[in-house]
Amino acid sequence: MLRFLLGFLFFFTVSLSALADAPMPLLRATVVVHADVVTAGDLFDHAGLAAETPVFRAPAPGSRGSVPAEAVARAARAAGLDRVDLGGLSEVLVERAGHFVTADDIRTAVEDVLADALGVQPESLDVTYSAFIDGLYVPAEAGEPFRAELRRRPDNAGRFEAEIRLAGEARPVTVTGRAVEMVEVAVMARSLARGERITGDAVRVERIAARRLPRRGALDIADIEPGLAATRALRAGSMLAPGDLAAPPYVERNGLVTLIYRAGALQLTARGRALDVGAEGSLVSVLNLQSNRVVQGVVSAPGLVVVTAGIGSVASLGAQQ
Repeated sequence: MLRFLLGFLFFFTVSLSALADAPMPLLRATVVVHADVVTAGDLFDHAGLAAETPVFRAPAPGSRGSVPAEAVARAARAAGLDRVDLGGLSEVLVERAGHFVTADDIRTAVEDVLADALGVQPESLDVTYSAFIDGLYVPAEAGEPFRAELRRRPDNAGRFEAEIRLAGEARPVTVTGRAVEMVEVAVMARSLARGERITGDAVRVERIAARRLPRRGALDIADIEPGLAATRALRAGSMLAPGDLAAPPYVERNGLVTLIYRAGALQLTARGRALDVGAEGSLVSVLNLQSNRVVQGVVSAPGLVVVTAGIGSVASLGAQQ
């Protein structure tokens, strides 16, 4: 028993000596925390066993505030630090680290979930917001700063409702607006007469709501090549549809053409009148004005139709001439 008492007294004496030699907790002038509470170890150097003890709540993520040094000392005593060194400070600046989420980050996330729901590409959407949120801070330690979820799909008018679930916040933030799928269409910048060839200044690109597309569709701007001609009169401001442009006709109905009869090495020409309209490579009917016979040939150039015939036919044509 005596040995035990002697051992305890020795341990107690050594502990008192260690406590006496330990440096006094020293208040820091600036504190940056990554949690929602500020501990004694955050505020003081050499906080010892009380380092993990919460002292007060931290400010909101991304914000800072000053606390009077005397108030910190009182809170430290409540946390078990009876003696502290304020280091001559009158206040302490406490900052909560945070991750800043921009308004553009949120818009991008909302438009991604809208595009997924509609089965389109995000860039094809025209989104306007009736209620939105500015950029804000979330806890720096959050693995996923925020998540966008679609609460109500766009209706016929495009109205939707989404929720932004922020890290560290129990209640989501609601975002509302309209989302309309847009398409690029070719529109006439100036009027074009039937048969007139199209040029670069005759067409412009416009974005319109996909629901405004006519049933017959719209002509893709990539399909408009220089040299194509209008198949009908096109007014300025009108939307180009499939079939509005085609290769220009090399032969007009009732127009005079040159007939070329070919058979092997033999070739004869004759005048004719076209009975059809034809572009390059088209098969047309032509009235031979010399023989008064209707023949068929392939349009090979403006005003030129090639007829492939037997040698006897070519010879009879030559005899008539």
